[in-house]
Amino acid sequence: MGSDRAAVLQLWERYGWDRRWFDGQVGGTDWIGELFPHEVELDGFWMYRDPVTIGQYHRFMLATGYPAPVDAAVHGPWNSAWADGAPIPGGENLPVSSVSWDDAAAYCAWAGVRLPTEAEWEYAARGPAGSTFPWGDDWRPGVCRCGEDTAGRPFTDYDEWRRWLNGGCSRLQSGGRFDRACWLSPRGTGPCRSLRGGAWLSTAHTSRGAQRLCYPPDSRDTNDHGFRPAAHLK
Repeated sequence: MGSDRAAVLQLWERYGWDRRWFDGQVGGTDWIGELFPHEVELDGFWMYRDPVTIGQYHRFMLATGYPAPVDAAVHGPWNSAWADGAPIPGGENLPVSSVSWDDAAAYCAWAGVRLPTEAEWEYAARGPAGSTFPWGDDWRPGVCRCGEDTAGRPFTDYDEWRRWLNGGCSRLQSGGRFDRACWLSPRGTGPCRSLRGGAWLSTAHTSRGAQRLCYPPDSRDTNDHGFRPAAHLK
């Protein structure tokens, strides 16, 4: 698990990614615990191949009376997959998003599964060889869903990406493949929860398997956080 800083910097230089992302000046990349390479031994586990969908989450809502993952302060018809507590028709097979960690944990408890640990998620994302990306050590445009794939062009400059982000990309509803941002089991006793992976609106570097972020457990202030449950082998 984890990354070597020099190796990550070489990746940045190879693809010309904005150094401000690397230095933590913009975009939230502050290396929260990522730059500590270490080995972990895991028991066997299962993990969902795909993120939980809107339709699956809606069945949970109908069975339990749980509310839709909508924050009235930030969500409206332009950036939500829900209307009056139900999925917008046609979106049922897309990954559910805007879920808080609390929402994801509640779904898992109902479904008889759990959120993966960070070690499980990173193993699933990097494989036994500890690859930088799920497919290997080199960035390959078009292999996973990220902002480049959604916009149809690469983003190496933070300002260019922000202009695209603020120019209407949040109006899109897009599915995820390898790199959907996923909630994980809690680690420690702090007020935040770990969040791993990139998403349909994020830049290429967030698709690295060791990418590590955190977020308040009750926040729905996003439209790119989904989750992928796990379970112990039986």
